Amino acid sequence: MIVGHFVGKEALAAVGICNPISTLMILFLNGLCMGAGILMGIQYGAKDYDTLRRQISTTMLSGIAFSLILSVLCIVFARPNLLLMQVDASIMGMTINYLRIIFAGLLFTFMYNCFASTLRALGDSQSPLYFLITSAVINILGDLFFVLFLNMGSEGCAVSTVLSEALSCLLCII
Repeated sequence: MIVGHFVGKEALAAVGICNPISTLMILFLNGLCMGAGILMGIQYGAKDYDTLRRQISTTMLSGIAFSLILSVLCIVFARPNLLLMQVDASIMGMTINYLRIIFAGLLFTFMYNCFASTLRALGDSQSPLYFLITSAVINILGDLFFVLFLNMGSEGCAVSTVLSEALSCLLCII
């Protein structure tokens, strides 16, 4: 809504085109974390804390490596993927920039989902929800700041999204 109202229809089209691609990657990472969370919950319920520690560390380390590789691949292949989707040349540059910024933040997306799944597996389902709500509010305020005050257009919205995801990670760590 912010992009469409304050930046323009071309920027809104660029963001809209990116949505299915970025959502696919985010849901993939979220699914991995949910699966790991089930295993963590089993270990926690069985009071097998040594296996739980290994499960958490293995999930985090392998997930970080996987997220970084996925980010690089998504950034490198952003243009070819958008060409396959037949994105109009007039918005191609804006779309690539937005998508690459979002993909650069996949590490934070993974880390938040991993921490949130871990907290849920350990019985705390409220904190991840509060962190997500806080992140959403910060994202909206960041969108307004980057678009209205810094005139960064749709790229500013992408930066705001990545920063709000990083904040969610930090809140989970704390």
